[in-house]
Amino acid sequence: GLIGLLSALMGIGGGQLSNLFMTFYSRPIHQAVATSSGLGILISIPGALGYVYAGWPHMAEYPDVIAFQPPLAL
Repeated sequence: GLIGLLSALMGIGGGQLSNLFMTFYSRPIHQAVATSSGLGILISIPGALGYVYAGWPHMAEYPDVIAFQPPLAL
């Protein structure tokens, strides 16, 4: 969770931070790269959903983008 939050705030991939943390805690670089590549998808999905949730209230400000979103079920 911490790596996902930091990578979203800094605008970089979670894999880069995972590599940094794992090599800092003396994991071999090959193992750190392999693990962070597998974790990349797990880090990116909550980040993307968070951005969607944060931008949802502002969708009325951009009517040309609303056409690409599914209709709201009220």
